[in-house]
Amino acid sequence: MEFEPYRFILKRLNDHGHSAYFVGGCVRDFFLNKRITDVDIATSAPQRVVAQLFIDHDIDLSAASFGVVTLNKPVICQIATYRTESNYQNHRYPGEITFVDDVSLDAYRRDFTVNALYLDKEMTLFDPFNGKDDLQKRILRSIGDPSIRLNEDALRILRAVRFCVTLEFEMETELMNACIDCSKTLIYLKENAIELERRKLFKNDLTNMQTEKLEYYRKIIMGLKNYF
Repeated sequence: MEFEPYRFILKRLNDHGHSAYFVGGCVRDFFLNKRITDVDIATSAPQRVVAQLFIDHDIDLSAASFGVVTLNKPVICQIATYRTESNYQNHRYPGEITFVDDVSLDAYRRDFTVNALYLDKEMTLFDPFNGKDDLQKRILRSIGDPSIRLNEDALRILRAVRFCVTLEFEMETELMNACIDCSKTLIYLKENAIELERRKLFKNDLTNMQTEKLEYYRKIIMGLKNYF
């Protein structure tokens, strides 16, 4: 089981009184039976506590302002304290971050329902937005009002397209309309963020079906072809 090498992290956090879950793309890919490449963990433990608990694991604190501790051995993963985000600046970055101890609040900051799936060390699923159901139906759906969420962070438009192309999902109608309406915010994205999305999209050769889907999005989302 692909999570097995990482379960000691959740156990150590639990043993010290903190909740902890595998979260995001690794859980999504687990349920899609895809190879897991990046493991993210969310926890109620404050960043300073996480750093103390794993000081012997070659930790990286460069993202500490976001409550993130990166472990570099014996496995590589990121451990992030539950947080909320608000007051976004320049259609990209949250101007205010608040660390919380409630996983439900952490879930609301995530972009799509299929990325808000949480698994604890016993592999029990916490799925506040029915993301697993959307996975099974292969639908990409925003958490909350998609127009608000895309205006907060324009990169979510590129992420939505990438997920729908590479995972062969269909965009939920309101999300699709929001991608079209909010496309003008793409100009706020920095090249390094765009390039990372490009690399993820074209990591593997696209199938004919995936290429056709990308061309469709290029036609209806103004300016998308300048990025993908």
